Amino acid sequence: MELNYKLSEEEFVRVQISRHTVALRILSALGYFFVLLYLLVLFMPTIHNRSAWLLLPFGIYLLCDRYLLAPYRLRRLFRRSPMISCERRVSINPDGITTVLPDATEDMR
Repeated sequence: MELNYKLSEEEFVRVQISRHTVALRILSALGYFFVLLYLLVLFMPTIHNRSAWLLLPFGIYLLCDRYLLAPYRLRRLFRRSPMISCERRVSINPDGITTVLPDATEDMR
């Protein structure tokens, strides 16, 4: 049996983000935490902390990195790397599995 396939840009981004889901969720949670903590400090008249101004830009950066910058970097990687976006051919036979790329071949028994 032989199978030819080529990853689409969206498939590549979805797979890469799902591989790093735990780290991205932690960064998102930290971003939300910093933004909410900033709002708490801003609206509580009894708390006056000058370093709280650093919380908002850092929290916004973490959220932008998660939802905007990470997918952008992955799409740019996909477009710039010919090995990621090339067509692959996988052959499955009794001798093993053979994967053929434009520059490489891999045999597994």
